Amino acid sequence: MDVTSQEDNAPDLLNWGQSGFAFDVRDGYRINTMTLTGTLTGVLSPGIPSAGGTIGVVSNEFIMGRFELAGQSISMGQRTLENVHGDEQIQLNAGMPFEGDFTMLLHNRVYNSAESGSSYWYDGDEAEVTTYYQSYASVHWHDVVLTVQVSPVPEPATYAMLLGGLGIAGFAARRHKV
Repeated sequence: MDVTSQEDNAPDLLNWGQSGFAFDVRDGYRINTMTLTGTLTGVLSPGIPSAGGTIGVVSNEFIMGRFELAGQSISMGQRTLENVHGDEQIQLNAGMPFEGDFTMLLHNRVYNSAESGSSYWYDGDEAEVTTYYQSYASVHWHDVVLTVQVSPVPEPATYAMLLGGLGIAGFAARRHKV
């Protein structure tokens, strides 16, 4: 999202985004962790008068947070970055065993503000002349990667065989001891 000032004041602008992903976790598997990474690129360019006057004011803010899985909020933390000029890396992590089908929604908000720089002077007739110098603010989220780590979930029969094997090993150890 970008904003450029046109006069002496430009309002804060808000851009809200939501991305959705549908997951189908196969039977016998579960999601252990998810990691979301990306790059945030911001530009802050205040309008600067050539000789005297007021320098423009610019700001940006990116807020990433609130993840929902199948209607339940899952915490991956929240990340807020302010006055980003250049590239910033972001990473959010969630550890949550989750099985079955679900949908994940990612929510983010971007605020940008740009106020022009200005200079004032009087011409020979006592009239005030104002010149505005445009300011510019932007922030973009890109190169986003969602890494999902899965693992197999043992079936109940596997647990039964494990317990049976431990029982036999215990019985054999006890007989051997006697």
